[in-house]
Amino acid sequence: MRATIKDVAKLAGVSPSTVTRVIQNSSAISQKTKDLVRKAMADLNYHPNLNARSLVSSYTQVIGLVLPDDSDVFYQNPFFPTALRGISQVAADHNYAIQISTGKNEEQRLEAISQMVYGKRVDGLIFLYSKPDDPLVQLAIQHKFPFLILGKADSPFISLVDNDNIQAGFEATNYFINKGYKNIAFVAGNKELVVSQDRYTGYKNALKSHNIPLDENKVKFVSGFLLEDSAYKIS
Repeated sequence: MRATIKDVAKLAGVSPSTVTRVIQNSSAISQKTKDLVRKAMADLNYHPNLNARSLVSSYTQVIGLVLPDDSDVFYQNPFFPTALRGISQVAADHNYAIQISTGKNEEQRLEAISQMVYGKRVDGLIFLYSKPDDPLVQLAIQHKFPFLILGKADSPFISLVDNDNIQAGFEATNYFINKGYKNIAFVAGNKELVVSQDRYTGYKNALKSHNIPLDENKVKFVSGFLLEDSAYKIS
C-alpha cells in the first residue's frame, strides 16, 4: 500500500500541512524540519503527486531551460553542459526538475516557449544565451513570466548572470600584444549574440590602447556558436 502524506507526517512527528509546505519548499519551514520530513518521505518511499500539487498550489516545481538556436552546437560547446550541470544540481537541491526547450529555428523555439508560458508548465525560464530584441524574451516580458538570462540584457530591469566579456576580449588581445604580436585576428560566433559583440569591443579596446589600427579584414564572425575546432580552422 502506498504511503500517504499522513503517514509521512506521523513518522516525522509533524502535521500533514507541514509536510505539504515542505514539499512546496516553503521558506516558513526550518531546514531542520525539512530534513526531518524529507527523511521520512525517503524511508516510506513517498513521492508526491506533482500534477495534483501544481493544481492546488499553482506551482509546478519545474524550471524551463531555453537553449540557443543550434542545439547541436549546444552539446559540443563545453560551456553549456557545465552550466546545465550546475543548474540541474541546484534545482535538485531545492526539489525542482528541469525541462529543456529546443527547436531547429526561432519559430519552433517560440512555439515551445509559448506552450510553457501559456500552459504554465514551468515556474520560470532560464535563457542560456542573450541577444538583442529576442522575441522569446519579449514573450516572457509581455506575460510578466519569471525568467533570467545568462549574458547581458537589453534592460537593467532584467535579471541576469554574466561574465565581463569585454574585459575577457581585452585581456586575451592584450596578452598577445605584450608578447610582441601586432597582427592579431579576431574570430567569434554569431554577430547577433551579445557575448560576441562584447568580446569584439574588448579586442578593439586593446588594439586602441596600443595604437594598433583595426583591420576589418582580420575580423570574422560565424553563424551559431564558435567551437574550438572551427575556430582553429578559420585561424
